[in-house]
Amino acid sequence: MADHDFLNPSLSQTVLDANTQPSLMHTLQQANNSVLSIAADGRYIYSGSQSTHISVYDNETFALKTNLRGHTGSVLALEYAADKQWLFSSSGDSTIRIWCTLTHSPIYVLHPHLDTESGDLFSIAWSRSLKTLYIGCQNTSLQWYYFPDEPTPDHPCQGPTSGTSTPSRKAHRLGDLSSHIAHPTVPEPRSILSIPASNVIDSAHFGYVYCMTLVPSTREGSDDLARAIEGQGNVHLVTGSGDETLKLWLCAPEPKLLHTFECQHGAVLSLATREELVYAGCQDGYVKVWDTQTRTLVRTIIVHENVDVLSLSVLHSDVYTFSANGQVNRYSDTFDCTASWRAHDGIILSSIISRDHNAYRLLTGGNDGAIKVWNIQPPRASYHRDPTSPIGIASPENDVLIYALRKFVSIPSVSGPAHREDCRQAAIWLAKCLHQLGAQAKTLSTGDDTNPIVFATFHGARPLLGSASRASSSTDITT
Repeated sequence: MADHDFLNPSLSQTVLDANTQPSLMHTLQQANNSVLSIAADGRYIYSGSQSTHISVYDNETFALKTNLRGHTGSVLALEYAADKQWLFSSSGDSTIRIWCTLTHSPIYVLHPHLDTESGDLFSIAWSRSLKTLYIGCQNTSLQWYYFPDEPTPDHPCQGPTSGTSTPSRKAHRLGDLSSHIAHPTVPEPRSILSIPASNVIDSAHFGYVYCMTLVPSTREGSDDLARAIEGQGNVHLVTGSGDETLKLWLCAPEPKLLHTFECQHGAVLSLATREELVYAGCQDGYVKVWDTQTRTLVRTIIVHENVDVLSLSVLHSDVYTFSANGQVNRYSDTFDCTASWRAHDGIILSSIISRDHNAYRLLTGGNDGAIKVWNIQPPRASYHRDPTSPIGIASPENDVLIYALRKFVSIPSVSGPAHREDCRQAAIWLAKCLHQLGAQAKTLSTGDDTNPIVFATFHGARPLLGSASRASSSTDITT
């Protein structure tokens, strides 16, 4: 091999913006307690961990207010429902718990379908317009439960005391989940609910359902949050799995499968959405960006090769990636890296973006037991545009194709015995380059003494959602 280092294959240019570099505002420490999930409601920060309880912190003073107790397994996911002032929590004990965020008291315990061993409940998503909670399970099933609007006069958080309860499911393999009721410090919920068999899609994936999100997004900071709150248009659910796929579902509220996206970069561990774009964080350090309208791959972002992307958050057109090496990267609408910093002394497991009055905060949680609060700013119109160019047109020195060409020609891939390994590395680099731009690319061997060939296929757009079918097209490139 040549005695020099080959270039990083990433096409994301580094254009660090000092004016929007996040600053650390506060650190909350939970000793020996990994932060698996985070939620916030404007008044409180909620932290779920393997300790089985949910810690509640004041959003202004950062003081610990209380602990929500009841789960008997790790708290894997948290979801805040602003319309009902509820907090949903899912756990390794195979239950969902619903809490009132005004009184921090339990309202319901929701069990998965009686006839399934659902295992860990890795992911949940709440649809305000459909009043439905969606659950992704370890046993590969997708389940959902409808919560009608039936508030009682005494408290907006409380639902009806009759007519919603169903018999509790059999004891879970991890132990008797009802045993905690006798504990004096754990209040009883108002009702025990169970998901009916009609609300289950068995084998929704061929792997654990690790993550899910809604399109349009219901997350703070998303461009389409207003549209989601107003309930305009259809609600789509995106699920990610250990089978290396994303699935797009139309919810009404029963999910109907529309399309399967093949990520081919290890398990899909995290998801975020912006308008019709879905960002999928994968096991090997890649983020795949899909357009759900045309169902095409828009871009592949190489964050850190072979380092899992465990969480994603979106603030308008900026996407934040959180990796197993404790690193946070921020990417612009042009997929350039505009900020990068080490946030935790360990693995980053969870993140959310919340708003405090007119300011945005980024909250991150890791296996170092820390919750960190960062001041962040919404993106500007552009990070690196030529002021003399028309709006929306990148200057030549910042054009991604010119940038890629500069990197490609800097590799000494001169055909000949002295540069045989350089030529092979150049082919690998080119395949990764084309892959990031949306192609299916691979290298083809031509023999031990000759240089490889790069074969790439760019697929045309699929039919738009709800539009008449049209033929797709593809373009092959061989180098």
